[in-house]
Amino acid sequence: MTLAWPFIGRADQVREIVATLKRSASPGLIVAGTSGVGKTRLVDEAVCALPPHFVTVRMHPTRILHRMSFEVLDAIYPAGSSRRGPHNTPKWEAERIRRYAESLTGDGRLVLVVDDLQFLDPQSAAALHLVAGKPRIHILATVNVDEPADDEVKDLWRDRVLVRHDLAPLGDPNVRDLLQRVLGGPVHARTVSELRSITGGNLVLLEALITAGKVAGTLGQHDGVWVWSGQPLLGNSAIDTLSGRFERAGAEAEAVTVLEYLALSEPIGVTVLVALTSAAAVEEAEAARLIRVERNDHRLEARLQHPLYATFLRKAMPVTRMGRMSRELADAVQTLGARRRGDLLRVALWQMDSDLPGHAATLAGAARQAFALYDFQAANRLARAALAAGADASTAVDMSLILASSGQWHSAIEVARSAFRQARSPLERAAAVYAEAFELGVGLGKLAAAEARLDEEEAALSAEPVPRGADGEEVQAALDEMVCGRTALWGFAGRVHDARDLALRHLEQRDRQLLPGPRAHLQTVAAWMLVHAGSLTQGVQLAQQTLSEWQGWRDARPSLAPFLVMTIAVAGVVAGRPADADSELAAWSALAPSGDWPVAEGVLGLVECWSLRLQGRYADALVVARDMVARSQDVRGSALGELAHCHSQLGNHAAAAAALDESEGLAEQSWGIHDYAHRFAAIRLVIQGGRTDDAAQAAEAFARSVAERGAYVVAAHAWHELTRLNVVLPPDAIEVIGRVEGPFAQIALEHAAALAAADADSLRAVSDRWAAANLWPFAADATGQAAAILEATGRPQDAAVAHARASLLAEHIDGSPSPAVLRARTLNLTPRERHVATLAAGGLSNLQIAGQLELSKRTVESHMGRIFTKIGINDRHRLREILGPAPNRPLPE
Repeated sequence: MTLAWPFIGRADQVREIVATLKRSASPGLIVAGTSGVGKTRLVDEAVCALPPHFVTVRMHPTRILHRMSFEVLDAIYPAGSSRRGPHNTPKWEAERIRRYAESLTGDGRLVLVVDDLQFLDPQSAAALHLVAGKPRIHILATVNVDEPADDEVKDLWRDRVLVRHDLAPLGDPNVRDLLQRVLGGPVHARTVSELRSITGGNLVLLEALITAGKVAGTLGQHDGVWVWSGQPLLGNSAIDTLSGRFERAGAEAEAVTVLEYLALSEPIGVTVLVALTSAAAVEEAEAARLIRVERNDHRLEARLQHPLYATFLRKAMPVTRMGRMSRELADAVQTLGARRRGDLLRVALWQMDSDLPGHAATLAGAARQAFALYDFQAANRLARAALAAGADASTAVDMSLILASSGQWHSAIEVARSAFRQARSPLERAAAVYAEAFELGVGLGKLAAAEARLDEEEAALSAEPVPRGADGEEVQAALDEMVCGRTALWGFAGRVHDARDLALRHLEQRDRQLLPGPRAHLQTVAAWMLVHAGSLTQGVQLAQQTLSEWQGWRDARPSLAPFLVMTIAVAGVVAGRPADADSELAAWSALAPSGDWPVAEGVLGLVECWSLRLQGRYADALVVARDMVARSQDVRGSALGELAHCHSQLGNHAAAAAALDESEGLAEQSWGIHDYAHRFAAIRLVIQGGRTDDAAQAAEAFARSVAERGAYVVAAHAWHELTRLNVVLPPDAIEVIGRVEGPFAQIALEHAAALAAADADSLRAVSDRWAAANLWPFAADATGQAAAILEATGRPQDAAVAHARASLLAEHIDGSPSPAVLRARTLNLTPRERHVATLAAGGLSNLQIAGQLELSKRTVESHMGRIFTKIGINDRHRLREILGPAPNRPLPE
């Protein structure tokens, strides 16, 4: 059987179906699900997996055959045989099926495969009811839950004659695997989520969208990653599928109007929908399974049954009709009372779609709501309309920050400067300066220019005595904006102590109350810096507190949310609890934007890469890094560093070097606080090249530089790189690691102490602790180091056990093992092979080794081949790295 798309994510269900049919007493089962979910494909795969003595007969009921009793059963009998008779009843048909099953030779069993069981005529359904459970007969059927079925058909599962198995749509991981197989490369995570959401898990529509997207160019590769851009395009295949669904539902004209209103507004209150159409029309659409009605708090809300219905309906609507219906929606919501938070935004968008003139204040408020929901396209559109309608400078500042969040830094700066010229109050001017400085420093990397802009405005605000009353409060609020801007710049520049201390000092003022936006901003910076300084508990608590207050500040500072999530996730990573980080990143979906937010994606993607790398999941980290390189220009330098690190570990040294070169070129534009990725990558690339001494020097210099700025968590990880390279840490390194809370720092200190004492048993205990935390690279290193110490101290049997464990731990790691693990593998070499290996690592050629050991060159070449195979390497550079700094001194035989 040749199938177009690979079969993914249903292997367990195939095994379950086959196991069910193999039980002789099992009557069979029904696979139920929505259209396109993969029911028929699942059944086909199960049939292919059945043993040869199962004889399958396929039946395909249709709407036409539904009118013809028993017609579908013709498929059971040999061609040309007569089935009609005077006793043509369900009982008579059941008896004929039973006799046919008994005629099968040997252990043969009959499997009746019925696709689209809902179309089966009542008489045939009754016949199947009678044969179900008879010896040597099994029924395997699919049923589309979107279609009506006769009671005789429903009785097959309602009476528990057959077991009903409800098939859910594929989840994001399976859709990702499917798309990567079909497209032949990694697919961006947001593209996977969008396509799954748009199609509702309908694989027929998914295939149609993929085909149309590739033709139209909305689905294409960027830096090796497949990315969807723009709105979904409905090709002929998708249109035919959706058209057929509406035709089969047989909805009347008024019910279609219900669907059209929903295509422009879903979800919307049923009260509004009934006011625009009628209760009967809404009920008809729901009964036809074209819409679904759900309770949300105290009101009933209606949605279209399938995500693509809206796209299909809007495409078919004339522009004038769409405009009229948008106006009617806006009027109806306002008439019935726009009570919900999102109603202002929806009304403003409908009014714009109907070309109604909008009020500046309404449009500005709607733009702010769209920004808070991270719908940057709508926010940008509304803010522009508000400015055109005469909105004040605060709306221009909003628009500037909206553009910045979309990565449009140059445009954002121009709008911020325009807002400053338009400003009429100290607070409006300060807000504009804050936006401009943030965009200059964070977006363009011009930190000096950004801080100079803050200094200039702060000096202007401080030039005159602060007035009393409301005017004085406004000046103070304007100065607060300057402090916010400064802490943000210092934080992104990696000045951890400076940013933390300024933010905390300003928060601790007792003489007045900060506005919600600045307060949340300072709490975010303080939490962020506390975590980087190693105060994980205090930092996480402050971040969680700020997130709990989200409703109070999200309109003023919506872009803070991903940085708070990042702060908590980073705490999980650096504490040595990657599972905590993974769950926090997954929880971002509760706040995640429906649109494209490259800045947030980039920030959170860096944390995800770090978490995956610490677990040795370099292949998964590579996919995430590629995503970031393709989608987020704001962290491209760091993303390339992550890409280089993963390529290096996976053995792609040329690709690693190229990515690292580009990363270094972007380093000046990278955010200092996130500009660690390419530094770690550079160290790893030097290690892979066999220059462990150079790598140790680079790691030490990096650790000291970030420690000076207060980033103790990064310094601790950099110092641990030296431990992994068999370097005994100096006292100041131990002191820095000791400043970091959490299991990672504790185990790293134990690891360093065990290495310094050459205590193999302690190293093995440390390895167990690393393994318990799923930090497999560190666990393998510690055991590899223990194996080397055990060998050197005359405990060969214990060394062999440690070597075996190091190899076992290394199986959890993608790509090349670390030097410590490779050194442990040298214990597998014979004395002669170790002697040859040592000379080769010292720089001698095969011919020179042959002369020194009085062997033939061919014999030396054979030894070298076995050495490379046993250790798992393929060049002399790696051999020199593994055998240490004195390769010219042969090991004793």
